[in-house]
Amino acid sequence: MLILEDDERSVSAALELLLQAEAVFFDLDGCIYFGDRLADGALALLEWLSHKGKQVRFVTNNSTDTGAQVAARLVRMGLKAGSEQIMTATEQIGLHLMRLYGRTTLKVIGSRSLHSALERAGHRLVPLYSDERADTLVIGRDTSYDYAKLQAAMEEIDAGTPVLATNPDLFHPGSRGEKVPETGALYSALEAMTGRKINYFGKPAPYMFELAMENCGVKSPELCVMVGDNLHTDIAGGRSAGVKTIWLYDAANLPSSEEPLPFHLRPDVALPDLQSLSARVGFGGV
Repeated sequence: MLILEDDERSVSAALELLLQAEAVFFDLDGCIYFGDRLADGALALLEWLSHKGKQVRFVTNNSTDTGAQVAARLVRMGLKAGSEQIMTATEQIGLHLMRLYGRTTLKVIGSRSLHSALERAGHRLVPLYSDERADTLVIGRDTSYDYAKLQAAMEEIDAGTPVLATNPDLFHPGSRGEKVPETGALYSALEAMTGRKINYFGKPAPYMFELAMENCGVKSPELCVMVGDNLHTDIAGGRSAGVKTIWLYDAANLPSSEEPLPFHLRPDVALPDLQSLSARVGFGGV
C-alpha cells in the first residue's frame, strides 16, 4: 500500500520500517547527496540508525567511482562512511561476473576505476579495439565516449559478444539539478541499432541488493529497507529483491493520482525528503 496522503502517517510508517529492519540501504545521488551537497537531514538520520544498531549500506549504480572514492567524497561533505559500506556498480559487477562464470576475458567501455575494479576481481581485460574476442563486453559510464567506441561496441555485438551494462540509468542529478548523462544513455544507441535490449547488472536488477544483504550477513530480504528517490531503479529494484522500500519523491513530478502505480513501482512508504524523518529521531534534524 502506498502511503502518501498524510505526512505524519508516512513518517510514522517509515520509522516503523526502519526500526524493524536489520539493514538499511540508501541510494546516493538524489538521496544522500545532490552533487557536492549533503542532503538535509541525512547526517542526523544516519547517526540515529547507527545508535539503533542498524547496518547501513549505500547501494549505488555509480559505475565511475570505487567505494573508497565515494567514501572520500562523503567525508568531504561531513559524512564518515567506510568503503566497505559502499556498494558501487563499479566494483560489484566484477564479483557478479566471477560468481557466474569464473575468470573471464572482458572488453570494457567505462572509467579507469571500472577497468581496475574488474581486474582486481580477477578478470582479464583486453583492449577495446583489439582483434581478440572477449567473453563479455562491459559498458559503464564513460565521459570520453565517442563515435569510435560506439563503432567498436557495435562490431563486438555483431561478432556475437554478450554485453552487460553496469546500470540502466539515463542520467543522474547534478548539484544544480541538471541531468548528468549516465550509462543507459550511452548504450541506448546500441539498442536502437540492434533492436535488442542490453542486459544490465545494477538496480533495478536484484543483484546489488543480494550482494548488500550478503555483505551485512542478513538472511531475509524482509529485514532490509531500501531508501531512494528513483521509482524505476531504487523502488523497482527493492521490489525485485523482496526488500521494503521508502521512496523520496519530488513533489513536482508526482505520478497522477488517477493512474495508480504498477505494483513493481509501488513503495511501501513515500516521503518528500530525509529531513522529514530526521526531524523525528531526536538528533536535531533541523
